[in-house]
Amino acid sequence: MCSSSVRAIVALNLHNYGSGRHPWGNLKPDYLEKKKFVEAHADDGLLEIFGLKHGWHASFVMVELISAKHIAQVY
Repeated sequence: MCSSSVRAIVALNLHNYGSGRHPWGNLKPDYLEKKKFVEAHADDGLLEIFGLKHGWHASFVMVELISAKHIAQVY
């Protein structure tokens, strides 16, 4: 379920974006398993869906200081 604080939803099928940034993040294996996600790859046939709370949140995600709100991976 998406948090009520999310203001923008992004769907990407890219491992990196904007000069090599990783907006989906480099997630640890235990987090991936807990959330039932797989590591993001451009050729995996999945869209990574994540949310951004505010403009500053998007900026911090793009410089990899914090993570986006991971919502889903879908075919």
